Amino acid sequence: MEIIIWADLHLERDLGKAMEIASKFVKERVENKKVTSDSRKDFLDVLLEFGGSGKDEPDKLSERHLNIFIPAIL
Repeated sequence: MEIIIWADLHLERDLGKAMEIASKFVKERVENKKVTSDSRKDFLDVLLEFGGSGKDEPDKLSERHLNIFIPAIL
């Protein structure tokens, strides 16, 4: 039982660090997009520009959504 508690605490800590890194990365990209006009796009750019229908998906992905999604796909 102790090993499960230990693993859970470490997983929670590591997931928190991953979300913190993702959050900084997203904020940095948003700020850079305001200043530069680079026409190249990567996966994060596509996610930031996502425009859903609003029915079964959000109109726009929030930073919170991205901060959860990015560590999950890594």
